[in-house]
Amino acid sequence: MDKLRKWAAAAAAACVSVVSLAAVGCGGETEARGGQARTEAVRKAPFVVRVQESGRLEALISVDVKSNVEGEILTLNVEDGDNVSAGDVLIEIDPKQVDEEVNQASANYEASLAQLEQAKEQTRVTQRRLDAELQQAIENVRSSQAALESSKQSTITQVAQAETGISTSEDGLARDQIALSQAEITLQQYQINMNQLQTSLASAQLAHTNAQNELKRNQELYEKKYVSLSVLEAAQERESSVKTSLESAQRNLENQKKAVESQKASIEAQKRVIQSSQTRLEFEKANLEILKTSRDASERQAEANLASAKSRLDEIQSNIEAEKKVAALSEKTAQASVLRNKSALETANQRKGWTTLSAPISGTVTNLVIEQGEIVTSGRSAFAQTPPLMTIEDLKQMIVRVGVNEVDMGQMGVGQRAEISVDAYPNKKFKGEVRRIAPSGQSVDNIVRFEVEVQLIGSPKELLPGMTANVDIFVVDMQDVLQAPLEAVSKTDTFGIRAELKPEERSKLKVGDAVTVETQMGKAVEARVDSIEGAEARFVLTSESRGWRAGSVNMTVVTPAGETLKSLSGQITRAEAHFVEVADGAAPSPGGKGRGGKPSENGSGGKGGGPNASEGQKTPVRVGLKNEGFYEILSGVQEGQMVVIRPPQPQDMQWRR
Repeated sequence: MDKLRKWAAAAAAACVSVVSLAAVGCGGETEARGGQARTEAVRKAPFVVRVQESGRLEALISVDVKSNVEGEILTLNVEDGDNVSAGDVLIEIDPKQVDEEVNQASANYEASLAQLEQAKEQTRVTQRRLDAELQQAIENVRSSQAALESSKQSTITQVAQAETGISTSEDGLARDQIALSQAEITLQQYQINMNQLQTSLASAQLAHTNAQNELKRNQELYEKKYVSLSVLEAAQERESSVKTSLESAQRNLENQKKAVESQKASIEAQKRVIQSSQTRLEFEKANLEILKTSRDASERQAEANLASAKSRLDEIQSNIEAEKKVAALSEKTAQASVLRNKSALETANQRKGWTTLSAPISGTVTNLVIEQGEIVTSGRSAFAQTPPLMTIEDLKQMIVRVGVNEVDMGQMGVGQRAEISVDAYPNKKFKGEVRRIAPSGQSVDNIVRFEVEVQLIGSPKELLPGMTANVDIFVVDMQDVLQAPLEAVSKTDTFGIRAELKPEERSKLKVGDAVTVETQMGKAVEARVDSIEGAEARFVLTSESRGWRAGSVNMTVVTPAGETLKSLSGQITRAEAHFVEVADGAAPSPGGKGRGGKPSENGSGGKGGGPNASEGQKTPVRVGLKNEGFYEILSGVQEGQMVVIRPPQPQDMQWRR
C-alpha cells in the first residue's frame, strides 16, 4: 500500500492522465473565491484515481485466412458478416492439378524404395566377406603380440630394471619414514605453542574485562561530573587498546589451531604415502621373481611373426576401407533419393488437403474480398504479398489496446476495473478489466508508453471492431477513506529523525504523538511521531528547526505522558511535513459529512466557517494517496473536523504545480 501511495502521488503531481472521481456532488469549487477564506469538513468517502486513455475496439482473437495452394474457387460457402464455427468449410479449390502431382510423386517414391533395398543387400554381402577376412588377420596379430610379450618378460634388461626399481623404492621408503618423524616433532612444538597462546588469551580476556569495568565506572562518574572528559576518553582508549589485544590473541590462537590441524593432516598423508610405498615395494619384488622365471629364447622369432601379421592386417584394412566406402556411398545415394521422393509425396498430399479451406476458429467473417470462380494464388511463400481472402474474428471477446504513459505504470495491474465509452453511444458505460500489460515500452514523440490491453466484460453486441473507445482504468478504488481538500493541506521542508527504540520504549509512544526532542548540545524542538516500524521510530520536527542539519545525533525524547527516553541514537534526514489549519470552535455543517453522508448541493462538503473564517490552529497530519481534489488523511485530524481553505499564494501554487 505504501508503494501504491507513492505511485499515486507521483502520478497526480505529474498531472498526466490522472483524474479523481469524487463522491456524488463533490465536483464543486476547490479554491476560495474572491481572496476570502472558507472552511470544509474532513470526511470519509470513496477515493478513486483513474488513468484515462483512448484506443480502438478490436477482437481479442482475429485470424487472417489465406490459401496455401493456387487454383480456381469452385465453391464459396460464406458471405461477409456470416458466423462460422471452427472446422466449417469456407472455400473449395479445383484439385485437378494437385491430383496429378500426387500420382507422379507416388510413382517416384516406389521406385526409390526398390533402389534402396538393392543397395542395402549389396552392402550386407560385402560386409560379411570383409568382416571374416579382417577377423582372421586380427587374431594372427594378437597371437604374435602375445608371444612377443611373453619372451620380453624374461630378458636380462627387464630383470636389471626391476632390481634397480626395488632399490629406489627402498630408499624412498626410508626417506618417507624420516619425514614422518620430523612432522611428528613439529606437531609437538605446535601444540606447545597453542598452550602458550591459550594462556595469553585468558590474560587478554581478563584485562579486557577490567578495562570495560573501568570505562563503565568513569562513564558514570563523568555523567555525575565527578571526573573530566579527558579521564573518560583515556578510559575509552584503554578499553579499545585492550580489546584490540584481545582480538589479536584470539586470532593468533585460531591460526595456531589451524596450524596444528594442518600438521596432523600432513602426518596422516605421510603415513598413507609410506603404506603405499611398502605395497609398491612388495609388488616390485614379486614381479622380479616372475621376470627371473620367464623364458627369453624365442623373442626374435616372436618379433618376426608379429611384423608379418601386422603387414597382412594393414593390407586387409586398406582394402576393406575402400570397399566399405563404395558400398556406403551407394546406400546413402539410394536413401537420399527415398527421402526426396517421400517429401515430395507428402507435400503433394498436403497440398491436396489444402484445396479445402476450413474455418480455423469460431467467429464472424469480415473483410471478404473474393468471389466464386476467381483464381487465387498461394500465400504460403515467405515472400508472398498476397492479401488474406477473408478474416475471422471472435467478437465475443473484444479488447481495447491503449498506450499508458510510463509515469502511470507503477499503478497499473492486471485485473483492475475499467470503464469504456464509445462515440456511438455517448451516454453508456461498458465494463472492462485490464487483461495484459506489455513488459516493455515504446517511445512515441519522446514519451515512453506501455501497451495495455483492456478486455470488455460480456463484449456487448453493439460494440464493433474499429470503433474509437475512451478507457478509464481505476488504479485506486477505495471506500470510506478519510480525506481533506488539497487546498486545505500545506507542506513544508523540515527534518526527520530515525531512532532505534527498545521494546519497553516503543510501548510508550504511538503514531501521531506530540513529543519534545532535545539533543546533547541542548537544542530542543517539538516533533511528532510519524511512524513506528519494528524497532525503528521516525519523528518529524513540527517547530522551528533552525540550526539543525543532517547526520547522526544523540538525543532525549519527552513523551506526552511526561516520561523521558534518554540516550537515544538517531539519524537526522531531510523530510516533508504536512499541516492543516483546524478552525477554532467550528463544527461540521449538515453537508459536511462528505462522501460518507449526504453532500451539500454545491459539492463543497459544507462550509462551516463562512467566507471570513477566523485564524485556526495549525495541526500536523500524515497524508497518503493524493488525487486532483483530495489528500488521503492517515492521522492528525478526525472525520467532521473543519479545516480552513485560504486563497492560494504564489509559493503554494509553485509546489502544487
